[in-house]
Amino acid sequence: MAHMSKILTVSMVALAAFFPVVASATTFDAVAAFSSTVNPNESFSYGYRIGSGSLVLYNANTTSCAGIGGLPCQYSTSFNNNNLPAVGINTTGALISSGSVRIPTNELFMHPVGQNSGLLAGDTIVRFTAPVAGLYSVSGLFQILDVSPSGVEVSIEGGTSVFATALGVSLNNTASFSFGTFLALGGTLDFVVDSAGSYYNDSTGLQALLSVDVPEPVSVALLAMGLIGTVVAGRRRPGL
Repeated sequence: MAHMSKILTVSMVALAAFFPVVASATTFDAVAAFSSTVNPNESFSYGYRIGSGSLVLYNANTTSCAGIGGLPCQYSTSFNNNNLPAVGINTTGALISSGSVRIPTNELFMHPVGQNSGLLAGDTIVRFTAPVAGLYSVSGLFQILDVSPSGVEVSIEGGTSVFATALGVSLNNTASFSFGTFLALGGTLDFVVDSAGSYYNDSTGLQALLSVDVPEPVSVALLAMGLIGTVVAGRRRPGL
């Protein structure tokens, strides 16, 4: 039986060496996860930032953001002009055309606020908070939805920019991003549309998809059977 115990123990060590973990990819979709009434929701939160200040979460919602039907959004009761700045989504099932703005159904609607609105300039932000530590693959795009776009940025907690650009001037023009970055548990990634000093006509679309490989233990049943077998074989050894 001692021989059997050794065989089982060696087998378990071999299993651990060759199959230590099984990684499964977990994905996070900013568009699919959006809620116009819950904040934070899943791993995403929505808010604004004045200057270089901290993120302030939106605390109110409406079904007609900036007076546009079918565009529910989150905004702030203490810092807003006509429900802006805001993060929202087109729920009509078709392209929204309202004045000069064009809002598709497969993107988040983001709008900052500028000094000419009577308020201080403020960015609008979609923040991702990592539920697990790991190397995240991040991809997506910003899209011009109106005639006077702002600058856009993706930044890691602490203000480290990993992507920043001006969107240009052409309606529907896009700026794509794709990169990998390590995020600790609770680390954040901010998707930002800045005010560029102006309040008018800078609606911007966002798509963002994040994925991370999450380690999973080897089959619990397999390990349990092996460990039980080792213990039983050990107890049957002569002299014990």
